[in-house]
Amino acid sequence: MAEINYDGPGAAYNRDPITPHPGAGTKENPIMVPSGEGHRTCGFECPQTHAIYWFNLGPTNLHFIPKLGLYFKLLQLEKDIA
Repeated sequence: MAEINYDGPGAAYNRDPITPHPGAGTKENPIMVPSGEGHRTCGFECPQTHAIYWFNLGPTNLHFIPKLGLYFKLLQLEKDIA
């Protein structure tokens, strides 16, 4: 049975925070969230309350976070099967 590499170089998934490029987060230029799966659960910390909020990204949805005023979209990566 093949094992999926979820950590390290070329991994299908990692837990590193995403630091968007300047100008990213608009509807035309969303923050791209990489995933080797067809979906990814993401979270962010509310700047005012420090509460953690979760949302799911799928292959076709563009997700807007009103508290941040930012758009996010899934960036589909190839799975690295070891």
